[in-house]
Amino acid sequence: MAEAINHDIKDIRKAVKALNASQLATTDTIKIVKATPDSLIKSFVNGVESIPKDKLDQLPNEVADFYNLVTGNKGGENLQAEGGEQKMTEDTQAATEDDKDKKPECFKKAWDADAQECKQCLEGYPEDYEACKVAVQAAKKQVPKKTPKKAAPKKEPVPRDKFGFRVGGKGNEFGKLLLAGGVNGISMQDVRRAKWNPTGTTYYEAFNRLAAKGMAQKAGQKLFVSEEFGGPSAAAVAKMVAEDEAKKKEVAAAAAAAKKKKEDEAKAKVKEAA
Repeated sequence: MAEAINHDIKDIRKAVKALNASQLATTDTIKIVKATPDSLIKSFVNGVESIPKDKLDQLPNEVADFYNLVTGNKGGENLQAEGGEQKMTEDTQAATEDDKDKKPECFKKAWDADAQECKQCLEGYPEDYEACKVAVQAAKKQVPKKTPKKAAPKKEPVPRDKFGFRVGGKGNEFGKLLLAGGVNGISMQDVRRAKWNPTGTTYYEAFNRLAAKGMAQKAGQKLFVSEEFGGPSAAAVAKMVAEDEAKKKEVAAAAAAAKKKKEDEAKAKVKEAA
């Protein structure tokens, strides 16, 4: 029995439809829908061979040709539609032998255990099926060489000032103002009123970062750079802090005295009125 592996499903269906249309076969009408190529060929051959010899002259040429193609050299004879005779020609036999050795177009290119073509190959050509399976699986394991990625262009470093602020930014402007204060220092009011600071933002956070690094110092409301950057010495700043604290105490004491004096005067007036 010939296999369907070397025959186009369209040719198989065309021959089966022609046989059904001829109504010569004594077998049941062949159902094409959902039928596999192998089952169609088997039913087709059985149908042709069921035709009485006296009706072979009515057999359509396309049915006879396809029967000869799929059966090959069967018993030394091939079916010939003309006159109902049967004979084997050398050309037909050679073509049949070539079909037997013909490999599917997908051989060693694609393999899938669930594919219909592969199932047919497994039934008709088990050795070729295994060779195809091994070849396809080996090809899948070959990992293609990765193309080396081009190195990203190096970004130019962002220019920074001596305090680490980005040059041209608001922090940079704050640093310039702080440096300009020198030994006299600046106040945060000076920062808020600067032209480059239209929103009146305070820069305590930036100043505190500088102070933590030893680049800035504070005495009361005055902000200074460290002595390294042109500001007063640490001792001078400590003296200013002490003076500021003493002044605060003096002001607080004066306020307390004034309050007490006021309270005493109020009490004296109450006594006089009594």
